[in-house]
Amino acid sequence: MKNQQRLQDTLNWLEGIPYEITFWKYTFQYKKRLQSLLTWSKLNSTLCLQGWDAITFLSSLPQSNPIILDVGCGMSYATGNLNNQSQPLNIHYVDALATHFNRIKNRYQPSLPDIEFGMMEYLSAFYPNHDISLIIIQNALDHCSNPMKAILEALDSLHIGGILYLNHHPNEAEFEHYRGFHKFNICKDSNHFLIWNKTTQFIVDDEVRPFAKLLCKEVDGNPIAIITKTANVPDELLQRNQDVKILCDSLLQQNQLLLSPIRVWHMHLRVLFYKIAHATIQFFPWKTRQTIKKILNKLHP
Repeated sequence: MKNQQRLQDTLNWLEGIPYEITFWKYTFQYKKRLQSLLTWSKLNSTLCLQGWDAITFLSSLPQSNPIILDVGCGMSYATGNLNNQSQPLNIHYVDALATHFNRIKNRYQPSLPDIEFGMMEYLSAFYPNHDISLIIIQNALDHCSNPMKAILEALDSLHIGGILYLNHHPNEAEFEHYRGFHKFNICKDSNHFLIWNKTTQFIVDDEVRPFAKLLCKEVDGNPIAIITKTANVPDELLQRNQDVKILCDSLLQQNQLLLSPIRVWHMHLRVLFYKIAHATIQFFPWKTRQTIKKILNKLHP
């Protein structure tokens, strides 16, 4: 039953891809939206993370060029990539939709850094050497198909003493009515860091306690977790054999869906809907766009 739920979560995640690609395409295509993004972006500035001093941590490490991952980065480049001497940090931008994002980037803004392909739920397969010093996940953990598994995978990719930094808007799935990639909520309850939806809840502190130390705080309403790896993640928690089966099953089910003309047309109609919505909404001020977005979320499943 648990594997079946993980398979369904993976298939649900795949359903959210058209919206995400369309959103970033239209963000980069329209000059005003792109300029707003680049003004907000932290690219070519000092690494600064809300509620935690990353620069001091990196400076304390014995590694001369510590590796940093910005996982689930999208195309926002929200993480600064320089140290406090304005020298480049060894930062890798990682996202499961890297192929699509690089195509958009190369068409509209080719000077931006490339994005590497990697999936949160299987991150240790992409970075298997346990040599990452800092993994940053901001407003992305709740977009993946299995957030708790993603945390375990990130911790496995770190070296002992490495840090996983999480910063998210609270309870986004509830706000987005569980549409698109928004299938899980993240929040701080008392001193606990929680991941939950209508059927599942994880108290992350308890899940990682045998091999990591978690500091939870709330800054400007956002739940933030700073998780320090203290020991190796047990292999049985990573469930790699189950991962292979789930990926194979999801591949076969997606293939079956693509052989159905009705499902293919449904997918294309969704993409067309998203294109029309994004092309229209960009003419309105930000507050009006948010109001329209809420209405569209309620109208479109």
